[in-house]
Amino acid sequence: MILAAVADCHIGNHKRHGGPVVAGVNARCRAVLSVFESAALAAAHRSADAFVVLGDLLDSSNPPPQVLAATQAALAAGLAQS
Repeated sequence: MILAAVADCHIGNHKRHGGPVVAGVNARCRAVLSVFESAALAAAHRSADAFVVLGDLLDSSNPPPQVLAATQAALAAGLAQS
């Protein structure tokens, strides 16, 4: 069994080094989402049996809907490859 895991992603619109906001997601959040998507794609490419988020995927317990949608899209990109 092959497991892929990520932890402490803290996806969110951080103010420090946030950069411009596009469609409700700032530049820092987009960068974190890009790495998260790359991890999901790498797991799929390696035929992982599971992609496990060990904790702190999001930085807030009440993230903006745009951040949630972008997170779902990043994960779906990896799942689509499996």
